[in-house]
This record gives sequence, structure tokens and C-alpha cells, in this order.
Amino acid sequence: MGLNLDIGGLECKQLDNDNPPFAASTLVQELLEIDMGIDILPHGKKSEVIQILQEQGLNTRPWRSAFKDEGVDTLPGRVPSWKDLNTVRERAMECFNCDHEEFSWNIEVHHRLLESIFRGSGEASAQPFDFMSCTTARPHRNYLPCSSRQKMVDFCLFDDSDVDAQARRALAQRTVTQTVNHTDYRPLQLRPITLSIETKRPGKDLDMAQLQMGVWHAAQWRFLQSAVKAMITSTQADGADEEEITDAVKAALSQLGFLPGVIIQGHRWLFVFSTLEPQTTTLEDGTNITVYRTTLWIEQEFGSTQSILKTYQIVAGLRRLAGWAKDFYMPWYQRHVLSNHGPNQSP
Repeated sequence: MGLNLDIGGLECKQLDNDNPPFAASTLVQELLEIDMGIDILPHGKKSEVIQILQEQGLNTRPWRSAFKDEGVDTLPGRVPSWKDLNTVRERAMECFNCDHEEFSWNIEVHHRLLESIFRGSGEASAQPFDFMSCTTARPHRNYLPCSSRQKMVDFCLFDDSDVDAQARRALAQRTVTQTVNHTDYRPLQLRPITLSIETKRPGKDLDMAQLQMGVWHAAQWRFLQSAVKAMITSTQADGADEEEITDAVKAALSQLGFLPGVIIQGHRWLFVFSTLEPQTTTLEDGTNITVYRTTLWIEQEFGSTQSILKTYQIVAGLRRLAGWAKDFYMPWYQRHVLSNHGPNQSP
């Protein structure tokens, strides 16, 4: 990938599903079950889906574990109709069979599917998350790993609530991006990014997608590190011990643990995530220092647009990732990034 030797740089590692990094282990296991078709649909959808399967003469056996037990569905987003997902599947087949470009896949398939989950008639205002195309959003040069060029992604999921609007504006006034993110992309100015998505055509450029996601995540980690440090520093008296501040920043980032991403390669939807891994480096004067390298862990497939069942798996996986953002990431972000900004801090 060209960045393995950089101090504080980026490396890519194969994910071991049986022994994933602890921080993401629960989510990896849940997405593994989703990829097996387990508990991907609310119980309330069971009779409707089974009826459609029977009417169309389709095999019901692969769906035996697809439905959850009775209970309230609290995950963000919505479950699209069979008709909506069949349209997505048909457009994906068209894009594959007629060798469409990546742009066509994004518009005809990926955008359509994301819209069916995170937007809907009469429901958009009630959803805490939305998505957008962000192909021109560049990570700020201050946050890029050494020797790497700016890399963009195709879509991102973001928090669209206004609960912390004042704190977000205060943060944006103090960052070099003038936003609450590692990019100065104006549409995301006050909208924290919670999930990044990179797309490629079938069988094409998976290595490049991994590099793009890795650089993007490395910049996001550096932004968060800077913002957390500014927040902590603002609460300290003048002359506060730098080592104590550094330890507090490390502790906060350790609580976060990982950043999630999705790489789409044609039909296939792949979960990836990054962690910060410590590495001891010796400087020219013989001093040993610990730096943190972004490690991108690849990959856990959790769905595909080749069938309705596997497309419902994509829906379940994305809603689960949005649930992580709602229950874990945004509370962490509010606590460690948005709180207690000093008047002169510049993340």
C-alpha cells in the first residue's frame, strides 16, 4: 500500500473473524451473523415476506433464521419494501451485465438503496441520520498521514440532529477545516461523519478502495485526536502537565476504539474498520518514542445485491452500523469532542 514504513502512517491487515480486535469484536460478530442471514428482519415483516415467497414460488428455507423474535425495532433507518429492494436488485443486475461505470452503480444502485433505508416519505424528519454523496470532500492536509495524498470516499452517513447545534458551531469556529470533521466540505460543516463508504466496480481496484478508506480514516483519527486534545486542554489550568494531557487524549481515543467503514465492490458490501495501534520508533538521537499507526482491518462481507435475501442483509448491516453510531459514537463524540471548548483552542 506504500505507507507501511511511515511514522504514524497506515497499514492494512486481514481481519480474523475468530479473533478480531477487541474494540470491534461485538460488531464483527453481529455482522457475521447478518451475513449468515440470522435476525436480519423485524418479526413484523415475517408474514408479509413469507406470503410473497409463496406467491412467487420461491424457496422459503433460506429465510428460516431471517426473522427476529417479537419485540420493538429500535434501530435507526427503516426496512424497505420487497418491491423497493427488488428494484435495487434489478438495477444492480443491469449495471453488472452491461458493464456500467462506477458512477452508474452509485446512482442506480447504491444511492437508491441508501435512500430507501435512511430517507422516506413522512419519516425523514424523525431519523437521526442521513447520507450524502461526498466524492469531492477532501481530508484536510493537516490531518493526512506522512507521504500520502488526499483520498476521497463516495458516500458518508452523518448525524443530522440539531441537539448540539451550538456546541457544533463552537467547534467549527476552532478547527482548521471550519467544520466538525476532518474535511472542509461545506455540506458536512455541522454534521459529524459516522460512517464512510467507498465504492468500486465489480472485480476492480479493491486495493485502491482499501487505500482510500485507510487514508480517509487516518485523517479522521488525527482530527479526533486534535479535537479531543483541544477540549481537554481547555479545561486545564495554565501550565498543565503535557504528559497528563497526552494520557487523557489516549484514554479518550481508546474508549472509542475503532472507526467503521464500508467498501462496496459491485454487488458485494464489505465491512471494514480502523484502529490506532501503538508502535515504538527510535529517533536519530536514540530516543524511543511511541507513535500510533492507523490499521485498516479488512474485511467482513455482510450482504450483496445479487438476491433479495442478501439485499435485506445489507439493510440489516447498515441499520446496525447506524445503531452503533447512535448508541456509542455520538455519545462519545458529544462527551469528548463537543464539550468544554476553550476560546482560543485550534484543533
